Amino acid sequence: MADAKFKPRTLKFKSEAELLDDVRRLRRGCRSHGNWSFPQIAWHLRNGMEASLAAPANSEPTAEQKAMHPVIDEIINTGAFPPGLPPPPGMIPPNAGLTDAETDALIAAIEKLFATDQSHGSLGRVGPLPIDKIRAFHLVHAANHLSYLMPAPPPRALKFDNLDQVVAEVEKLRKGYRKTGVWTLAQTCGHLAAVMEFSLTPPPPGAVATPEQTARRQDFIKSIQAGRSGKFSAPPTTVPSPDAGDDQIERFLADIKTLKEFPHKEVMMGPLGPAPVGDAIAAHLAHAAHHLGFLLPSEFAPRENLTFSNIDEVIAATELAGISKPVVRFTPIGNVKG
Repeated sequence: MADAKFKPRTLKFKSEAELLDDVRRLRRGCRSHGNWSFPQIAWHLRNGMEASLAAPANSEPTAEQKAMHPVIDEIINTGAFPPGLPPPPGMIPPNAGLTDAETDALIAAIEKLFATDQSHGSLGRVGPLPIDKIRAFHLVHAANHLSYLMPAPPPRALKFDNLDQVVAEVEKLRKGYRKTGVWTLAQTCGHLAAVMEFSLTPPPPGAVATPEQTARRQDFIKSIQAGRSGKFSAPPTTVPSPDAGDDQIERFLADIKTLKEFPHKEVMMGPLGPAPVGDAIAAHLAHAAHHLGFLLPSEFAPRENLTFSNIDEVIAATELAGISKPVVRFTPIGNVKG
């Protein structure tokens, strides 16, 4: 149900990159203050974009369609939709059964919309429009819906110097936590374990990393240490089950013990090839810091390097931490100087 007291975020996407950045940010965790959840909004936006890419039979609109063009121009120019405008038939998302896969589908639709070389697209009853106008419309359409989703607070800035610190953090979270991302502690540990298990076997005798594997491994380690893990996608076999339980936490802790006591100088790092054990540990320390940062211990110390871009994020963070509850919103109506 829509939150009548919530003021939507002010969004105005000027490019594909800005839209994708917000979608990926919301994917890490968000709260809906409108009628639809994030998967429902993703479903709605994706279906609209895919319908617009259906090549029109004729690039010339009819007289009736031309009469609707001023409405589209107004939406694009003002960045706002007329109040009370209902969704087109067939564009209302289902109430249940949607998952995070809808986000993947939306990202793919956005990339396809901005990569197409067709000159025209179609916009329902409005008919054919130049592809640039189609893109501009969908940027406004996406901003309208995504503005009702409040991103979760930024993750904690964690840095582990050794595997014992990872174990200590997991044990602290087991006593109680709040998630600000998508996964629970059990799911997070299941993912971390699945990735770590790529690094728990020695290379075959005589195996040597190729120059390409060495370069990819170094790029991977530097990227996750710098907090740029978002440039990588989790392999399907490492995506945790929604039903992950405590056994996944124990699995991760057991894998840490195995890696810590690994008797060989090198390990296999899956597609990254043979690598020194130190490289594998460095990668897993940064990987664990990234994912565990989205889980806040029930009793946590002040977070370092925590920044907010607007007052709405401050309100969301304090509410999530359980130290305040939004009651009323004041809107300034003027500014008196002197």
